[in-house]
Amino acid sequence: MKIEGKIVLINNSEDEGILLNKVILKSCYDIEVQFFQDEQQALNYLIKTEDKIFLILCSYQLATCNGSEFKEKLESHPGLREKAIPFVFYSLSAGKNHVKEAYKYNLQGFFIQPIETQAQVKLMETIIGYWILNLHPHA
Repeated sequence: MKIEGKIVLINNSEDEGILLNKVILKSCYDIEVQFFQDEQQALNYLIKTEDKIFLILCSYQLATCNGSEFKEKLESHPGLREKAIPFVFYSLSAGKNHVKEAYKYNLQGFFIQPIETQAQVKLMETIIGYWILNLHPHA
């Protein structure tokens, strides 16, 4: 199924970004992925782009800040808040305190990345499928 818009993938590990991109490509959905290793570049892109963004998929562990701090920056920008882009954390690990902190910033989901590739594909299909069915204020 072809999806209108892009997934913005933010992960400070290039290898992890490549792996997640492959997982998304293996899913039953046809969607473009825009990958960023640097969260500041991702923020600048999200502020300036005219592209339709379907979903932001972000690691909790970033290069210069944690995911909650990055999400707070997004929330503090009026133009981005108005776009109402779904934002989901997808990380290798997270402590209970990270999850509690993350949900303070209008988060739509926090997922631990499964180890097995097939489980990753299934989880990604579930996440994307949910957002396809969800009503959006700018649809």
